[in-house]
Amino acid sequence: MISPTFMVLEMCRITGLPPMPVIKYLISPDSIASPIGLVNQDPRKWLKEVQTPSPSKRRDKIISGIQKERQRFQRRPQFPNSSVPKTTRRKADNLTAKYQMERVRFRLKSDEEVSEQKSQGRKKARDEMKRKFEIRWMSKARGPQIKATRQGMKEAGEKSSKLLDILSSSSVMSPQRPSKIKELATQAVLTRDPFIVINWICPASTPRKLAPDASGIWRSYLGINQKAGFEKDYLLLPRLNLEKKLIRAFERTGVPFLYLKLVADDNPYCLYPYCLKKDGEQKTMEEIASYARYVQERLNRELGKGKIIVWTVSEFLGKERFRRLIRLFDDISIEELLPFLPQNIVDTEMEIITKSSTFGPELQPFLESFSKLYIRQYAAEGLIIREMLGDNVIIAWNESTRRNSTIDAGLKSKGFDPFPKIYVLYNERS
Repeated sequence: MISPTFMVLEMCRITGLPPMPVIKYLISPDSIASPIGLVNQDPRKWLKEVQTPSPSKRRDKIISGIQKERQRFQRRPQFPNSSVPKTTRRKADNLTAKYQMERVRFRLKSDEEVSEQKSQGRKKARDEMKRKFEIRWMSKARGPQIKATRQGMKEAGEKSSKLLDILSSSSVMSPQRPSKIKELATQAVLTRDPFIVINWICPASTPRKLAPDASGIWRSYLGINQKAGFEKDYLLLPRLNLEKKLIRAFERTGVPFLYLKLVADDNPYCLYPYCLKKDGEQKTMEEIASYARYVQERLNRELGKGKIIVWTVSEFLGKERFRRLIRLFDDISIEELLPFLPQNIVDTEMEIITKSSTFGPELQPFLESFSKLYIRQYAAEGLIIREMLGDNVIIAWNESTRRNSTIDAGLKSKGFDPFPKIYVLYNERS
């Protein structure tokens, strides 16, 4: 009997087929070479059954299979007359490509939106921080940074203590929150990042008078002689020697500082709104900004360039925060401030106003309400500065010492500590 192995090998040799098809054929019931018929059958008979097909038949079968496979992945069926089908991308590929393009387009759009949002957020944060901290970098702090070693801390403490002693000795009142002043001075010495000193002046204007519509008190800021305005201002020319002493104290002790003098261009909005109606908002603000530039030039000549930086309040705060200042002023009521002020503060304010400037009899009916506007304005300014600079600013108070609590009233009403203050710009308490 012929062995199965020999049978498979022999059929593979004759047909050129691999072993598996041969084995499948051999074990099929219809095959003459099946185990059922192997016993009595002559191998030569079943070998004839599995002869290799003619080349033409094999070629036709292969071509047919290729065409079917090709048509399967074509968008269109095979063209008639046996022509070669048009070479096109598979439908699945097209759909995938379209999906990928849509996904890329969506991702790019999403990335652009996210990038735009991030850019706007970064710009807003950058503007916020710029306005908050740019004033610190305007100062040219000299000398190397002191390392926060024990020796460095000791040196910084000595300088800040010396500065505080000078300020206390030349002040007509004890400094407010002296420990905070010393802390800021020590930090400035260690980091060479100057601490900020701020006070205010009013823009030059015409004398107060009754508004033509009898709505209140007003004054104009247009067409003012800037030189005369500077020299008549009791907060400027009469106090230049005191300003020099303050600057010399900072420089002598080696404590980096930035001295800002703000021109109150919020006065037209808070105190004299009729001038915006009559003279125009833009012209009024431009005239006040021009006066601020003149004051800067004069102080540069009198004290040295860059010793004091003069800005308008709107330049200092920026447009958005300046608008917020005006909204704060509108929202603050005198009733919520009075619990945090001296009992007779309105009477004191009325007295200061009438003494510091001419206040005609026609204005007397408006004096009390006008004094309350002053108090609310100071409170709003204190809140907006706190919002901008935190508790890291020293107020070099230059107004009457009897009204110094007005700027802290808004802070106290919100639960904040009052500003650190020094009172060195006086020859005597007023």
